[in-house]
Amino acid sequence: MKERVSLPDLAAAINDEITVALQNELHDTGLEEQGKDRENIGSHICVTVAGSDLAIPLEAVHEAGELQIVQPLPLLPDWLQGISNLRGEIISVVDLGRFLASPDAVPGKDFLVVANDTIKLAVTVDKITGTRTLFRRPEDRTARTEGLEAEFSAGSAVYDNQGLEIKIPVFDLEKFLGSGRLQNLDRV
Repeated sequence: MKERVSLPDLAAAINDEITVALQNELHDTGLEEQGKDRENIGSHICVTVAGSDLAIPLEAVHEAGELQIVQPLPLLPDWLQGISNLRGEIISVVDLGRFLASPDAVPGKDFLVVANDTIKLAVTVDKITGTRTLFRRPEDRTARTEGLEAEFSAGSAVYDNQGLEIKIPVFDLEKFLGSGRLQNLDRV
C-alpha cells in the first residue's frame, strides 16, 4: 500500500528539487548576482483566473484538484457556485473569476480549498499551472497590480523560468477570505 503524502509535503519536495536545479542554472548562466537583491517569499501555487495569472501562498491551500459535483443553491450571488462535498465536508464553492468582477468568466473545474481561522471554502480557477518559489525585490512589495486581482493584491513577485524572471501578481488570500462578501455568506 502506498503511503499518502499531503499536498504541502509533495509541493515542498518538488519545490526543493526545482530550487536546486534553478540554483545550478543561475550559477551556470551568471544570473546568480542578479538574484542577490531578492527576498525569497516562499512557495506559491500559480493559477490562471479569467485569463490572468495569480500566485496564491501555498501554506493556505489545504487541497487542490478537479471538482466533480457542485450543487447549486437558489438565491445566491453569481460568484457563489453552490456547495460541494469534499471528503465528507460540505463547503461553499466560489468562482474566483466572477468574484473578482469578471462577469464573463467561465467557471473552472480546477479548485483550491483555502482557509484561515474563520472560513474554509473551495475556489474554482481556470487552471492550476504549478507551484513556484517566488522572490520579491523591495520595490515589488508595495507595487499595486492592475486588473482582475487589484483589490486583493499583495504586490508582485518573480520566479525564474529557464534563466528569465517572470513577474506575477501575488494574491492576498487573507484580504480575500476576510472580505465582507465572504464573511457575510451566512446572511445571504
